[in-house]
This record gives sequence, C-alpha cells and structure tokens, in this order.
Amino acid sequence: MCLEGYKSTFKKACRPLIGVDGCHLKTNYGGQLLIVIGRDPNDQYFPLAFVVVETETKDSWRWFLNLLLENIGDVQTKK
Repeated sequence: MCLEGYKSTFKKACRPLIGVDGCHLKTNYGGQLLIVIGRDPNDQYFPLAFVVVETETKDSWRWFLNLLLENIGDVQTKK
C-alpha cells in the first residue's frame, strides 16, 4: 500500500533514496510486514509503502518493489 500523500511528499521533498526492511507479525494470522522508507529534508524516516506477505522471500520483495516502482515512477532530483 502506497498512500497518495506519502507518494507525492516523497517525490517533492525526500531524497531519491529508499530503505527496505521486514519483520515478523506475531499474531494468530502470522505473516511478515515489508516496509519501504525514505528520508525527509529533516533527516527523519518517512514511511513510503508497506505490505503484509505470507513469507519474506526474494519473490515477495521483487513483487513489492516492482509495484512500488510502477506506482511511484521516475523520481527527478532537485538541482
């Protein structure tokens, strides 16, 4: 899930750099939370997109990052 507000702020204000991470969800349903973050102009972490998957695999990351790239598109750097 990449919310429109996060996407537009990332494209306008954040550095064109992302970080990725995943963690286990310790609930009755299980799964893994995958998240992509950016850094805002104040050097704070900025959530960009997240998804819950069954297991953290190369395929689930590839799927998630491809969807993110399709959704965000090209990010132009400020000059």
